[in-house]
Amino acid sequence: RDVDRWRDVARVYDAWMAAVVLPALWPGPAPERVRYQAFPCVRVHAPGEITLGPHADAAYGHAASTINVSCLLSRAAGTSALVYETAAGREDWRQFEGDRGDALVWPGGTCAHFTTENTTGAARWSLDARVVPDAATSAYDAGPYFSVAAREGGAWRRVSPDADCVDPRVGLPFDRAAES
Repeated sequence: RDVDRWRDVARVYDAWMAAVVLPALWPGPAPERVRYQAFPCVRVHAPGEITLGPHADAAYGHAASTINVSCLLSRAAGTSALVYETAAGREDWRQFEGDRGDALVWPGGTCAHFTTENTTGAARWSLDARVVPDAATSAYDAGPYFSVAAREGGAWRRVSPDADCVDPRVGLPFDRAAES
């Protein structure tokens, strides 16, 4: 196992969460501590594929208070875009279209989201993560799925210890040995 390989990625990701994502979520009063996905999910919505059917993350065991963050690593347009609703049950479907670096934050714990068949001819890549701003429990609490961050002196920092592996439920298991 090449633990250093994914730990380097995790450190950059932790810095992004602490310096960009969490301050954007709470520019003013904030919870004392939050849990966030310890390692991001890298999603690829390839041409001809549907990556996920309609769902809200609470249906898969995540806390209802889960906030989803999706940061585009490539352009998303038309059928390569994630489709989501802005409030639970509203069904006011929007497409998250944009360019590399654009991000979407929405209450994915209770708001439905999905993809349609990508007929654009180009893959959409995104870095996706979840943040839980309260003490709500979820099926993902056991194991290394979450890291904990605290706001101290106005700045966020990860306060949980380094994990010794990447939780395979994040979708890109860097801790598995390369197949030969």
